[in-house]
Amino acid sequence: MGVDYNIRPVKKKPNGDIEPVFIKDLPSLSSRYYQYQPLFRDNLEKIEKIANQKLDLDFYEIVDVSLYSDEPNKDIIFDPKKVKSTIKTILKVIKENPNKFPYFYWISFKGEKFMHGSEEVFIGDNKVYIEGGWDECYYILNDKKVDLTKEKFEFSAYSVLHEKINDKWIDKKGEKVIVVIKKYSFYKNFKATLNKIIVICDYAIKHNYYVQGYLH
Repeated sequence: MGVDYNIRPVKKKPNGDIEPVFIKDLPSLSSRYYQYQPLFRDNLEKIEKIANQKLDLDFYEIVDVSLYSDEPNKDIIFDPKKVKSTIKTILKVIKENPNKFPYFYWISFKGEKFMHGSEEVFIGDNKVYIEGGWDECYYILNDKKVDLTKEKFEFSAYSVLHEKINDKWIDKKGEKVIVVIKKYSFYKNFKATLNKIIVICDYAIKHNYYVQGYLH
């Protein structure tokens, strides 16, 4: 699903209607809905086993998508205290058990702050695609897979320039760059997002509001 997932405080009016509360200073989660699946779906059973308890992820699974269609979930709300408790349990488990969860390999260039899940560069005269991801990072060169997950890795390459010549796009070798492979733990990947959810829940708790997951 190519839309962003977020969670917001909502208030229940005396007539029972649900009204979203938009506060400028509250954090926005902003990542795509599917990017949370490793956390809230793929590894949920493992998290529950370590925590020795069943976790309620309805705030993620039952979301308001009324921005895109007429559907009933816009009125489903959740207790922020319970959501906060769930998030704190997840944070504790993934922080204390780093090797039980996958690592994500990001690709960057030395001197740059931005990180990417994939990149294209020239190695010698060959253009290759470096693919990062959960527990994998590699490129294919001369039909051989080069694994970049073994250690903190840096290597020289050349940037790819796209030039249009006679109505055709040509890839050319650009300036020399240093490719940097960054290994992030499950906790490091998700801690900022989970702490943002706690901030939103704390605001809702303070003002006696509820919370609601939604797509935007």
